[in-house]
Amino acid sequence: MSPDRRPRTTEILLPKIDPLEPGLFISIPRHLENCIVEQKWNGMRGLVYIQKGGPVRIKTKSGMVVTEKFPELERDFKLIGQRHAAVLDGEIIFGEGRTNADRNEVIYRRTPSPIMAVRPNHPFRYIAFDIPFLDGVAISEKVTLQRKARLRALLATLPEGIHISAAGYALTAKDKRMLLESLEKGGYEGAVFKLKDSKYKMTRSGNRMISPWKKYKFPQAA
Repeated sequence: MSPDRRPRTTEILLPKIDPLEPGLFISIPRHLENCIVEQKWNGMRGLVYIQKGGPVRIKTKSGMVVTEKFPELERDFKLIGQRHAAVLDGEIIFGEGRTNADRNEVIYRRTPSPIMAVRPNHPFRYIAFDIPFLDGVAISEKVTLQRKARLRALLATLPEGIHISAAGYALTAKDKRMLLESLEKGGYEGAVFKLKDSKYKMTRSGNRMISPWKKYKFPQAA
């Protein structure tokens, strides 16, 4: 077969994703049955565009491409790209991702030298908490628990620098409050509450756009 007649792999076009921004709770909500609870990371929001068999782009929520600053994460995402095309939503963190100092390490990281880029440990990690798009399908139209299931399936075998955000899927309201107390005592900035049956999109209420995510900052971090 001549080169110009060889079958070509159809490239899946990755859609531009507008990251969901959480609204703000001034107090912990009383009713927690209809939401999941995740810790609020102190890092940099990162949307990751993974082209199957192709390049990876890591973008901030403002749209700035920062892939070259995190080559160790880029390599891990390319492992996913060997089999899948996806857009991930998550947070790039340094260390435990708790303090402003941790956040500054991410924000002000310069392009690492080749030696730093290949060191075996991963001081920078990516915490994946959503998956708006996978293999040609707009997962954003699925509800939160369905998207989480797709994310867990995709990342069942995790590269070293990529982690899944822990969430209280089946926790009782009492257990969720205990989780919140643990996060506050652990020095984390706060928590994010996400409606279990919500899609990855804003909804309109009158003249306002409402997010299905809400964040709450613990008093010492507010």
